[in-house]
Parts: sequence; structure tokens; C-alpha cells
Amino acid sequence: MTAARAEFHRLQLASAGSAVRGVMAPSESIAGRRTFAASRFGAGMLAHKPKIECSVVRDIVPDQRRREARDVRRLSSDAESVAIRRALAGFARARAIRPTDNALLQLRHAVSEAFKVDEDEIFSPSLALGVTRIRQIAMMLGCVVTSAPRGEVGRRMCRDRSTAWYAEKRLQHLIVGMASTIGQLGVR
Repeated sequence: MTAARAEFHRLQLASAGSAVRGVMAPSESIAGRRTFAASRFGAGMLAHKPKIECSVVRDIVPDQRRREARDVRRLSSDAESVAIRRALAGFARARAIRPTDNALLQLRHAVSEAFKVDEDEIFSPSLALGVTRIRQIAMMLGCVVTSAPRGEVGRRMCRDRSTAWYAEKRLQHLIVGMASTIGQLGVR
């Protein structure tokens, strides 16, 4: 047993003995503990209340805005689904604010904001894996959420209609669980 611990136990036993005799009040016991803590650790420790730190929720979609197209990483499936939900929510907000603007351009912007990648990098001619996946998701959302034909979706996403069709067929499984979110948009 360390000397500090022995001293603490000695003070506790002394306070317990006096409490048995009925001399010491409970507030005196706390004062004795504070005196011991101040003598052992310094009075500055007791000057302020301890802070209770809240856990900070970390965003699972990493910020890749200032990266070249070849350096954009592909996201995990959880991060991808979070980003897709954010893109749909951002698109719905944009449509509510400006319903007469081009829906596909609003979708492009919402996808780039949700995936935290520059819009120019996503829709560049790059064939990097991360950028290609995000571009395919944007085309799939363009085919499903808007009433634009696949040719128009492909042109707005800097590709052709067959690429938009391929993206729609390949990534349809991503939006199966999000049917209620897409139904609320009412853009079709």
C-alpha cells in the first residue's frame, strides 16, 4: 500500500470513528476528503468542476474534395448508403427551393456534396475506381428519381445512354431499401 493510500485510509477510519461517536456530520467527512485531495494533488484540482466530455460522432463519409480524380477512394457500403441518403435529401431540398431548375444538374450537385468530392472530378473523363462508382450512382439516381430519359441522364453526367442504362441495372440493389425516401420526393 502506498503512503498516500495509507493516509487516505487513516483519514477514513478516523472520520468513521468520530461518526460512530456522533460528533462528525456527513459534510465534515466530505470536507476531510477534500482537504486530503487538496494536500495530495494540489488545490487547483478542486477549483473547477470536472468536464463531462460528450462523444463526438464521426462522419463515416470522408472528405475527398481536394483530391485528384485518381486519388478518390471508393467508400465502404455503409458510407455509400449514408451518402446516397444525403444526396436524395439534398436533391429534395433543392427541388423544393427551385422546382423549375434542371433536376439533373441539381442531382449532380447534391451527389457531389453528399459524397464530399468535387463535382468537376466526379464528372471528368477519369476511369478511376472511386470516381466511376460515384458517377454510376449519380446516373442511377438520375434514372430512378427524375423523369428524364436515359440519353439525357447520360449527357448531363458526361456519358452516353448505354452507360446510364448499365449504371441503373447494376446499382438498382442500392435503392431497394430506400423506396420510401424516393417515394416522398415526388419528382417523377
